[in-house]
Amino acid sequence: MVRLRYWWLLCLAYAFHAQGQDLEPRSYLNIPIDQTFFTGMYIHSDGDVYTSSSLPIEDFRLTTTTWAGQFSRTFALDNKMAKFDAVFATSCGDGSAFFQGEVTTRKFCGFADSKLKLTYNFMGSPALTAKEFLNYEKTMIIGASVQVNVPNGHYEKDKLFNIGSNRWYIKPEIGATIPLGKWEIDLALSAFFFEDNDELQGTQTLSQDNVYNLQFHLVYDLGPAHWLALDFNYFGGGDTYVDGQPSGLKDTNVRGGIAYRYSLNKHHSIKLILNTGITTRLGNDTNAATIAWTYRL
Repeated sequence: MVRLRYWWLLCLAYAFHAQGQDLEPRSYLNIPIDQTFFTGMYIHSDGDVYTSSSLPIEDFRLTTTTWAGQFSRTFALDNKMAKFDAVFATSCGDGSAFFQGEVTTRKFCGFADSKLKLTYNFMGSPALTAKEFLNYEKTMIIGASVQVNVPNGHYEKDKLFNIGSNRWYIKPEIGATIPLGKWEIDLALSAFFFEDNDELQGTQTLSQDNVYNLQFHLVYDLGPAHWLALDFNYFGGGDTYVDGQPSGLKDTNVRGGIAYRYSLNKHHSIKLILNTGITTRLGNDTNAATIAWTYRL
């Protein structure tokens, strides 16, 4: 039973592995309304996941591979640009760790939780058609978004590792885009608010404090729809409790990365995002790569 207890703690670390690490520049950019986008993504991450020094676990390493699809639609809301996103994904993981002098491994695969997001640029982002957008001049944009995690991913309450989280969470965010000639500064501040998972190992209840996320992006325009960005984010908080008792796992990380986007033509574009842990305290130190292709109708 002791071995099982520590493996579900590693399961919690896997959940942290996917939370709070978004490094997405230009989330609040103004674009024409009545546009539909389809995006396919491949995401790979690999690295060490740190646990509390009170746990008899060493060298916990986790590799994940995710295939995702995203639907996006822009529209007018109170004469401002708004956007709806829906993300669906399947993911596989491979974890290993030393527990009491022995190597323990786990592999798991399944459908991940879906994510729904509504973005609304309430300042500096008028709702413009594609034709009207040709005369749009860049200005500072301030917007807000709400993302909801839908717990429809694969989850078996008697299993130690699951792709699905079996809990809702909501992530409100406020952000800004500040143009400076060919340069641009993007800022975003968000928080994750979690529902309890009352089926951890079948009978236990997992609760989690809020996780807070601050992002900074420095973007340089290389040409029309062709840009390069330096990305940083800090996320902290997220103490976890099982049946009211502290679990010993927590996120406090600073991550950095680069993002590059190139438009092949008016319908197709590709994007590459690379990021890694810079400082880590009771969280994870991973390298992650995302390759995305987007098709605009």
